[in-house]
Amino acid sequence: MSSDPRASLRASAVPPFQVMEVMKAAHERERSGKRVLHMEVGQPSVGAPQGVLDAVKESLDACARGETTLGYTVADGTDALVRSRFRARSRRRTHAASSRRDARL
Repeated sequence: MSSDPRASLRASAVPPFQVMEVMKAAHERERSGKRVLHMEVGQPSVGAPQGVLDAVKESLDACARGETTLGYTVADGTDALVRSRFRARSRRRTHAASSRRDARL
């Protein structure tokens, strides 16, 4: 039974399914001070940014015109994506260093 007094008795009687066990393990890992990247469940609470929607539409339209195909990439992503992530990470580090330096002034 749930320890949350607001939870209904009927809801607390529903057996957990595997993803709930994953969430519980992730929460326990966080509580122990370990880093967790949550990818186990959920749905964004907001829609995709307009730029993403436009890019997806253009890609699907290009496929419909026979100009390209959709396919799988390696797990790390395309070379362009890897370079983009590297540049973003570098900018974050540079910005963080600038922010720390400015805070000391």
